[in-house]
Parts: sequence; structure tokens; C-alpha cells
Amino acid sequence: MKVRFTRRARLSVRQIISSIAESSPSGAEAVSKRIERAAYLLEDFHRVGVGTNLPQIRKMTLNPYPYLLFYTVGKSGVSILEVRHAARRPLTWKEERH
Repeated sequence: MKVRFTRRARLSVRQIISSIAESSPSGAEAVSKRIERAAYLLEDFHRVGVGTNLPQIRKMTLNPYPYLLFYTVGKSGVSILEVRHAARRPLTWKEERH
């Protein structure tokens, strides 16, 4: 199944990696690789994550890092909607649509 990152998700990943790279370039590379591995995993195992309060949105924890990857599964593939630090205020998808 094809996996694509939305514009918002790509921006989130760039911000996360940039922020980490300021203090730890090797840490930024490790987190980047973990996000990439998660996307590859979703190609074949798109139900690996858990459901959220919205039935169409699933999330995956990017262990051992404190990030969550939110995605949807449709006929055309998997759309990664957002990557966020787990300690951040929970995202309301109503906010997402503005």
C-alpha cells in the first residue's frame, strides 16, 4: 500500500529534526530514520497503530522516541497526517482543518 506524508506532516518532521539537530545531530538522524522505518512498516502493516477518538485516524508510537505518528488508511493508500511529540497538547482534528 502506498504511503504519503501530507504537507503538514512533512513540515512537522522537518521541524522535529531541525530542533533535535541543534543539540544532537546523531539524535536527529536516529529520529529521522525511525520515522522513515515507521512509514515503510505502514506500507505492509497499515493497521499496526491504534485507533483514536476518530475512527478513521490511527496513531503509532515511534518507540523508543516520544513521538506519535497519526495516519489514515484509504483505498488509495496510507496518509500520514502529523508527527508530534507525545508530551504536546493533544491535537484536535477540528484545529487541523483550519
